[in-house]
Amino acid sequence: MKSYNGKILEVELGEAPVFSTLELSEEDAARYIGGLGLAELLLARRMDWDLDPFDPRGVVAIMVGPLTGTEVPGCSRYVVAGKSPLGHWGEAHAAGYFASELKAAGYDGILISGASSRPVYLYVHDGEAEIRDASRLWGLGTYEAEAAIREELGDPKVRVIGIGPAGENLSHMASVIGDEGRAAARSGMGALLGSKNLKAVAVRGRGKVALHDEEAFRRAAKEILEKVKSNATCGLLKQHGTPVNVMICAYFGDIPIKNWRLGDWPEGIPGLNAEAYQTVLTRNWHCRACPVGCGRKVANPLGEPPGLADVTGPEYECLAALGTMCMVSDIKTVVAANDLCNRLGMDAISAGTTIAFAMECYERGILKEEDAEGIDLSWGNGDALAPLLRKMASREGRLGSLLADGTRAAAEKLGQGSERFAVHCKGLELPMHDPKAFSGWALAYGTTNRGACHLSATTYNIERGMTLPDIGLDQPLDRFASEGKAAMVKTYHAFSAVLESLVACKFMVYTGLTLTDFRSALIPATGKEWTVEELMECGYRIYHLGRLINHACGLTGEDDRMPERIVSEPYQEGNAANFVPDHQTMLEEYYRLQKWDEKGIPTEERIRELGLEEFAWMAERARG
Repeated sequence: MKSYNGKILEVELGEAPVFSTLELSEEDAARYIGGLGLAELLLARRMDWDLDPFDPRGVVAIMVGPLTGTEVPGCSRYVVAGKSPLGHWGEAHAAGYFASELKAAGYDGILISGASSRPVYLYVHDGEAEIRDASRLWGLGTYEAEAAIREELGDPKVRVIGIGPAGENLSHMASVIGDEGRAAARSGMGALLGSKNLKAVAVRGRGKVALHDEEAFRRAAKEILEKVKSNATCGLLKQHGTPVNVMICAYFGDIPIKNWRLGDWPEGIPGLNAEAYQTVLTRNWHCRACPVGCGRKVANPLGEPPGLADVTGPEYECLAALGTMCMVSDIKTVVAANDLCNRLGMDAISAGTTIAFAMECYERGILKEEDAEGIDLSWGNGDALAPLLRKMASREGRLGSLLADGTRAAAEKLGQGSERFAVHCKGLELPMHDPKAFSGWALAYGTTNRGACHLSATTYNIERGMTLPDIGLDQPLDRFASEGKAAMVKTYHAFSAVLESLVACKFMVYTGLTLTDFRSALIPATGKEWTVEELMECGYRIYHLGRLINHACGLTGEDDRMPERIVSEPYQEGNAANFVPDHQTMLEEYYRLQKWDEKGIPTEERIRELGLEEFAWMAERARG
């Protein structure tokens, strides 16, 4: 099919690196689309899921989609995936310019196995690949390493993604960073690259995407672009970016505060909102071929490397994780902490949540003053953020080692009841939207394959009034009700799997695009006459393959549970007071609608319906 390169670069690291090319079949592309879907398929066929995540035989996938490199807005994203350090399926997504450059270099993705005995980086350029020494880059932050690689290669148009000290030290919250701060953050993918001694991947391409029907594609892309630009949300995101969500989410009681203990914080939240952000903003930033420009740039807090005037500023998630979760309300402090997360290559959501967990442990006397190693862990102490982040990234001291792998690992070591307020699902810290404000989040978080994730089913859109009639979500739902939530989450998981396989930005949906719109560009791009129903079937297949992989890793329905703090501790204040989601009722209905058994395992019937017989052994293994 057109718009695909039809080639996946395979790299086996070692003393003598081996390069090969995997030909992408039309059948696999038609059934799994690209991006997330092909990452799951290719890893499912290659991986021994019993292996430790850091075993050199493990494989990491970096994939793009059929609309990558085209003029369809929001499609300049990539996915990096593998077996998470948390012990199951892991994936992280990021936008910017890397994905389009990889596509222009001639590949639809990269599969990386093996491990180098010394630090290296991979350089892919116009259908060729080579391994280069990165010894001098080891220990550098992501910005410095990115700049050094561009200087070495002598080409300012080279695009680089890489890891910082957190990935080098195998922190379970290590991210992959490109474009001076665009983060593929969640589920520890940076640690997988670190375990292979792979500091970075640099790409340069001069190719163009081949289209099945260029004229029809241009018409479709233009219509999509105009639809996005004319939508009011586009203007709102362009003006304020995701920080606009601080006040919106606070109104609904949807922003977590003090490690999920408070429903409102009227004296602190205004210090982090979009208006406060204007005091540090230098400009907005666009991903390739996107009219929105929701990215925020802020003055470089450290002034390094020289010549880097501004850096990527915090998104809503980071403002909450490093701000409200820790009771820190100073925008400049949070901006600096977010920048440090990007330099160190750390997931700001997990990092901020883990610091909030540590602050609560300190408040409760579980962590003593001597355990804090000279850092005041009191709530609201913004001066604690930077030294804690550095300790966590380097595993420095007892405290850094304790917190480097997130709340689940820390609570397992500490005990003393700390497990109750280690707020995670499948080991992944909850993102910054609250199931006590929108009950659908509880079910979406619990049943997402990589762990608690706000992007795999952004269901609060439907609970706030949005509809998507072309995929059957044609009625808004009461945000506190349980009724209808299982069907909503089931549909949204499949829809998101399609978007993550295209690989398309969720903000395009917020600005009015539907699956029908994406289909209108996908058909002339590829030449395949997908229907909306067929695309959704692909979405269900992709979502279920991720589920089966988790079963192969040993996960069961018990891992779909929400933390006690979310389902049994209502707030006493705010617009979500006196409510907790009925997670169990929604989960039971969800299993029934998905055709899973009582243990959350897809039935043989469901596996056959989705054409996943090749991987039926994963379900059988889980059944024992």
